[in-house]
Amino acid sequence: MPTRAECEAAVAAAAKYVRNENAYFGEKENPKQFSGLNAAAKDLDTNVGTLQGILSAASTIYGLTPHNYAPPQSSYDPTMDLPDPEEVLKRHGPVNTSYIQNFKRQMTQIIPVSPEPFAVAFVGDPHLDNKGTDLEALQKDLNFIRGTGMRAVNMGDVLDNFHHTGKLSKKQAQNGVSEDEGLSLAKWFLTSLRWDAHILGNHDKWAGGPYAHLFTEWSKPAPLFDWYVRLQYTWEGGQYIVDVAHDFKGNSMNNPTHAQARRAKEDGVADAYVAAHRHEAADASFENGFRGKKYRFMRVAGYKKADSYGNREKGYAMQAEGSSGVLVIDPQSESMDGMCRTFMDLGDAARYYQMLKR
Repeated sequence: MPTRAECEAAVAAAAKYVRNENAYFGEKENPKQFSGLNAAAKDLDTNVGTLQGILSAASTIYGLTPHNYAPPQSSYDPTMDLPDPEEVLKRHGPVNTSYIQNFKRQMTQIIPVSPEPFAVAFVGDPHLDNKGTDLEALQKDLNFIRGTGMRAVNMGDVLDNFHHTGKLSKKQAQNGVSEDEGLSLAKWFLTSLRWDAHILGNHDKWAGGPYAHLFTEWSKPAPLFDWYVRLQYTWEGGQYIVDVAHDFKGNSMNNPTHAQARRAKEDGVADAYVAAHRHEAADASFENGFRGKKYRFMRVAGYKKADSYGNREKGYAMQAEGSSGVLVIDPQSESMDGMCRTFMDLGDAARYYQMLKR
């Protein structure tokens, strides 16, 4: 049962769009209108189904609706007694500093490695409970990664989690996989390899905190990161930094690695930038002479190979390769180009990796 404060916050968020002529709450009056309910849910960082439940409780229990909402009047008195600001700063300053340091620390994973060639496989979006996912290909790839001694990173969206949203909940029933079956597959996937890291994608985030807690327990000892992590592979005398995100900001219809290249030009600290999310595969590279780096970019497609929305309605092509991709890193290389190579095929990556080890 939501609290009064939660109900008031939900009603206030929705009321903002009730008064917006460009938003709709019932039937769309013109094609240019957007969903006020979706916008309010986004403002509250929740899903539509949860927001609808809170709004229903607010109306039933407290008589509060977005249409009758009135912003509270200020009761502040300029002469009121307030706490000593020095005491407030003394109490909250160190706490905030600690939070900021922990926040930054939680976005970086330092991984010590030997100064010899190693390979890191980036496993694309599994969507294990989707009927269009090629589970047999995923099984085969996981076995191959384990058998060849590659390291691995989970790029996120382990399950669809449509039932945790309002407008997409019917799609979950179409998948034909129960919630328990989906969780069983998720546990199998998370425990199938010795992972370097796990990323939470947008589908993972729809399920909320309890789901993340399950994943945290199942994925141990590999850490779980919200959307993004900087992996620092370090050895004596050197390091190779890989920025990994479910996706980076920016988009170009002509360049699937545009977002990664944009991040490299903005930030430029990492050596490679890897993303997933968009269900397409691509790799690219360029040398930045000003920074003395050769950037590598990679996007992995994942394992959803039949998607009625993406393939039929939107007309996106189904790619045959690049469900997962590999970076093969050679700490002994004397050139920037040889330091890292990208592969969209696990077999090609393994052959090159084994050649370097020999």
